[in-house]
Amino acid sequence: MTLATVKLFTSLLTLLAIASIGASSACEEFLDGLLEKVQQDDLDSLTPEEELTLKYSAHKPESMGDRTLCTDDVRMTFLVAMSEGLERGLCLPIACKESEITSEPTLAEKVYRIHNWPINTYKEEPKILDPIHGQGAPGVMFYITTLLFAFFILTNIIFTLIGLWKDRSQKEQNIPAKSQPSFKTHWGFKAFDLIGGVKSLWRTAKEQNQDDNISVFGFLRTFAMLWVCLYHAKGQVEHFVDNEQYEESFNPSFSRVLADQGALAVDLFFTMGGFFGALMLIPRIQKGGSNIKSYLHSIQHRFLRIWPMIMMSLLFYWFVMEYINKGMFWWKLDALSKDCDVVGWTKILMVDNLVLYNNGFKNCMLWQWYLSADLQIYCALIIVMGVYLKNRKIGYFLAIFLVIQGFSVGLFNAIYYNVRYWNGGWNFFRHFYYLPYVRWTTFFIGVVFGIMYFEYKKLKMTKYNFFAFCEDHPRISYLFAALGLGTLLFGVGFIRTYQLHPESWSNAFRSAWNPTSRLFMASTVVLLFKSQLIQKKSWIKSFFNLRLFQICGKLSYAFYLYHEIVGTILI
Repeated sequence: MTLATVKLFTSLLTLLAIASIGASSACEEFLDGLLEKVQQDDLDSLTPEEELTLKYSAHKPESMGDRTLCTDDVRMTFLVAMSEGLERGLCLPIACKESEITSEPTLAEKVYRIHNWPINTYKEEPKILDPIHGQGAPGVMFYITTLLFAFFILTNIIFTLIGLWKDRSQKEQNIPAKSQPSFKTHWGFKAFDLIGGVKSLWRTAKEQNQDDNISVFGFLRTFAMLWVCLYHAKGQVEHFVDNEQYEESFNPSFSRVLADQGALAVDLFFTMGGFFGALMLIPRIQKGGSNIKSYLHSIQHRFLRIWPMIMMSLLFYWFVMEYINKGMFWWKLDALSKDCDVVGWTKILMVDNLVLYNNGFKNCMLWQWYLSADLQIYCALIIVMGVYLKNRKIGYFLAIFLVIQGFSVGLFNAIYYNVRYWNGGWNFFRHFYYLPYVRWTTFFIGVVFGIMYFEYKKLKMTKYNFFAFCEDHPRISYLFAALGLGTLLFGVGFIRTYQLHPESWSNAFRSAWNPTSRLFMASTVVLLFKSQLIQKKSWIKSFFNLRLFQICGKLSYAFYLYHEIVGTILI
């Protein structure tokens, strides 16, 4: 770091500090002035902000309308004060930072005296609680993030217009489309071409000269994504329902059980990820060679493919979301965003599933753990594929070994740490749910079948091949599909026996069901979907190949990144 950079950095910090001091002084002056007018009963000279502070304060914070009047209608800061054990709403100008009000007893006392609230020193009053929605003024990162989003949108428009202009120029000059290098092959155009992206979204795999068999997974992606959304929406609603009341109102319908078991949908994604990962990595490593340089290039390719989108959603969650005033959670968005101040670095480095704070429940894009675990498992997959290309049998053995190892470690951890299904607590996340070397059980099941499909499709190897067997025996493939549907229903619905008859489940069995239930999800992917890949006249495959499911499948990654954000601010 150069001296000039140090000076610039120090100057910026100094300006921020001065701004903070100015804001603090403005708040203190505001409280002093209002207190003086209230004590002198000089209410005729109140400023508009002082009138609003007196008008919208002292309400019970349970009233959503009062919060809205303060934060949405008049754009001020809403906090909560405790007086005689009662919560009282507090409406202040945005110059009064919530951190200052909550940490300075002298300012809090002035607030109490302004409203003539009783002070109980035995209960450590005056006390200002964390703000229900102390949005204050947007920070620097808010504007930086907004500029990034604006840059992305403008770049989309610019590249799209350039592409349209190039097409028109070629047509006017009667230049054949393939006679000169196309601007559309440039990586920038591929990344930002809006019209091309929409066209690609609408086209089926067959229309894009891709493997039409793979498009059956569009339905599975859509189903798994909707399942995850249902599960997380249920979790959001439960924040407003008493646990005992929730359990007493339990309705053992399958739809309710399906919502409760949404965590299993992740294993559908893991199994698909292993299948596609093996299918794409084999030709890439063949082309680059089984060496460290090729492995690092594959990791780089994967990282750059998913990381920018993750960072866009993280920046929005971290610096923009707290200024949105709609939805059932609008009053706590600032608290959710502030958790990122503690764990944000783990999100950026994609290690949030390994480095846990507050028992793993810091509310900063909790759902990103899957993407981090998937990237970590992908690094292990590269090694397995390198071994496979050097020795086919050892490669198969290594993949199957990791399936057994992951299941065994998961089973041991679940029983040893008493990670009971349905009520695992902290140990559930720390010793099972977030661990990549446990969750890759279903991933490497997908890898085994991904290798098989590559051998059948590209190398025409049919001996002891699952896909060749399904093509030769189409009726048995329908039986496999029925079994796959059965494993899904059983894996999801078996928990009902515990919900209805908990005494029939021992603690050891409840713990063992954690890793076992994941195997049923992997079996669903293999039996229901992969058995239909090769079929040419399968009505099941025709249904899975519908254009609607292919479109939704392509959008599933974006849905996963933003579904919790949208649900938090709009539900």
